[in-house]
Amino acid sequence: HRISDADAKVRLLSVEVLTALPSVSRIDLIASRLGDRNQLVRSAARDALISLANISEKPFRNAAVRAAESRLVKNDWRAQEQAGIVLAKLDHDPAAPKIVPLLRHNDAEVAVAAAWGLRVIANASTYADMLKHANRGDRQVQQRRSTKAKSEQLAHLFEAFGQANYRPAESLIRQQIPKAPIRYPVEEARAGAVWAMGKFYAKTK
Repeated sequence: HRISDADAKVRLLSVEVLTALPSVSRIDLIASRLGDRNQLVRSAARDALISLANISEKPFRNAAVRAAESRLVKNDWRAQEQAGIVLAKLDHDPAAPKIVPLLRHNDAEVAVAAAWGLRVIANASTYADMLKHANRGDRQVQQRRSTKAKSEQLAHLFEAFGQANYRPAESLIRQQIPKAPIRYPVEEARAGAVWAMGKFYAKTK
């Protein structure tokens, strides 16, 4: 099939054609491009799955969810990143526990996308594991082993806790707020912490 053509432009066109001619049987074919080496192609495949899943007929959504979930566990970081975004955009609550392990992914893009996806899905059953991961991230900050990506990931996690009013995370979040040289580079995490604390206490003013 031309969707596997060596030319990225041909693969992109194939995704667009398959999307314009909706069919449940073609959804997995589109999902096969979630791990495409070309960013435009995999982004098109991701957006196509989201669009097809929102067609009124339920089989389209079911097929898109199955296709995305199957890519979460494949050893392909590009596909994992995009699949997590698809499931979050579809607000597919059952996918959240499957996304949690990706918080520790070696590829920063996958790890950050996983935190964002968990914030969007907001499945309460995952907050305890998310907090454990956030604590590990904070220890990396303390040991000066943090990165901008880790800071971005922590920001998403803190915002998730804030929007859910998940108070077990409050102590950790409070620690991020004072500016201190040891916490560089963590500006994103600090901003997320400030936002979360605002959510915690918004109704007490």
